[in-house]
Amino acid sequence: MLVKKSPVFNQFSIRLFSFVGRRPIVLEPGVTLSLQAIQRDPKIRDYTHKTTPFMQQIAIEGPLGRQEFKLADGLLLSKIDSKEPENSTFVISVDQPKFSHYNRYQQKFIKSMWGLTATLLSNMALGGKESYCIA
Repeated sequence: MLVKKSPVFNQFSIRLFSFVGRRPIVLEPGVTLSLQAIQRDPKIRDYTHKTTPFMQQIAIEGPLGRQEFKLADGLLLSKIDSKEPENSTFVISVDQPKFSHYNRYQQKFIKSMWGLTATLLSNMALGGKESYCIA
């Protein structure tokens, strides 16, 4: 098994699963990202995918609108330093302490959500600034 140092967590050695999930999410000027905890109501069951809960909601707002996305519990969104001060850069990574406590089915779900979440957030950030056009 190949173990690499994560660029976000230097103290943990984790296996990097997703090539797509490692790509940074760049927010252009005028696009903002906010992260909120989901207030859980015990009567509503749509906070989970089988047994993996969604604990945070990400909202990306730009000049063309606002979009929201629920973040799975085993994933972590963190800001990284960028060389361009006007652009904000974020990265999605696997939260290793939580990930190690899940069973193998939950781990498979989190690994599959890592790349999907990174791609959807990059597309949401792009869609908040630019409108759709056919090339």
